[in-house]
Order: sequence, then structure tokens, then C-alpha cells
Amino acid sequence: LPDVYVPCEVCRGRRYNRETLDVYYKGKNIADVLDMTVEDALEFFDAVPRIKAKLETL
Repeated sequence: LPDVYVPCEVCRGRRYNRETLDVYYKGKNIADVLDMTVEDALEFFDAVPRIKAKLETL
């Protein structure tokens, strides 16, 4: 039989607790940021040089 996947009712499968998902930066929480493509993240973090530099190497 195949595995059964049931997403958590609290985080809806995003793997972070409610308190973590309630923290937003520029309208996005950690799960939203980690779902971004590199191109989207480069645009999102354009004003944060240390993050942008690391993303540019990807």
C-alpha cells in the first residue's frame, strides 16, 4: 500500500509551529520565503546585501 500523507491541522503541512508562522517579514513568513524560487528571493531580498550575495551564488 502507498504511504498516506495527512497534513497537520495547525501548520497545514508547512512544518513550523503556529508561533513561527505568525512572524512575518515584508508580508511573508518563513514557509513562504522557503517556497520562493531563487529569482523571487533575489528580488525579495534585494535590499539585504548579505542575503542577496549568497543567493547570487546559486
